[in-house]
Amino acid sequence: MRILHADGRDFIELEPEAAQTVRHLCGADLYVGHFFFRGSGEWVEVWRVKGPRKNYASLGRFHRLADPSSRVREGHGVRALQNALIAGEDSGEPIAFDSTAFLSAMWAKHVR
Repeated sequence: MRILHADGRDFIELEPEAAQTVRHLCGADLYVGHFFFRGSGEWVEVWRVKGPRKNYASLGRFHRLADPSSRVREGHGVRALQNALIAGEDSGEPIAFDSTAFLSAMWAKHVR
């Protein structure tokens, strides 16, 4: 499955595997994503982004809601993501990050 940017450019490609790693180069910043699928309606993704302009990690857990009326208003999630990205870029100089230790801790804490 190809995942595209909003303007149609390629971002990443996912395979039909339960666990996988993807990479995407955005200028000189490297995005490395780890995906752990428990089915079509539930997965965990961990991103490590590192380069001259960005240095952060993120963790997301997704699951399909049984009741569609409980979904967050459309657009709210986009604004929250934009605010988080701006805060990350404004957070200061990059610091050293042990992605292996982070992924191990997140895997132990969030994947059952």
